[in-house]
Amino acid sequence: MKAAPNVSGKDSIYVISVAADLAGMHPQTLRQYDRLGLVSPKRTKGKGRRYSDADIARLRQIQTLSKEGGVNLAGIQQIMQMEDELEKLRAQVLELALQLKNPSSPIHRIFTADSSGRINTRSPQVMRASADESGGYSTSRQLALREEWRDKLPQDLRRLFLLALRSSRESAGGGDQ
Repeated sequence: MKAAPNVSGKDSIYVISVAADLAGMHPQTLRQYDRLGLVSPKRTKGKGRRYSDADIARLRQIQTLSKEGGVNLAGIQQIMQMEDELEKLRAQVLELALQLKNPSSPIHRIFTADSSGRINTRSPQVMRASADESGGYSTSRQLALREEWRDKLPQDLRRLFLLALRSSRESAGGGDQ
């Protein structure tokens, strides 16, 4: 019943009837979830739906939220959208973490302007050394800047950012450093 064997590490592909069996749902339910955008299976040229292992896992998650969590479809849509956004943020945090580890990355350049307006490029190490020599920001100023930054982010985005940051630290084995 599988259209493609899982030989090269790629997801297996399932027709709707097999996907419904694997997810423990009726095929019509899968069609409804597709119409609502809860799951987006690939399509054949003839418009037939083809479900991946990731789609099956998502269907099972939707079923758990609905049956065990008592969440309605509108709530499930919001939860799934937030989880998708969280996954994107995790990928961005991971990408930025990799860039920080690479000394030749453009992220390691800091642009400053002097009093005449001339733009200077400096490395973070030079900036840290200058801040250390001049005392840098006081702890109270650092806390004030952090609070000011937090207040500018919408609540949901802030929560997603913090979750992504925590998740990336845990997956990198960093714990609560």
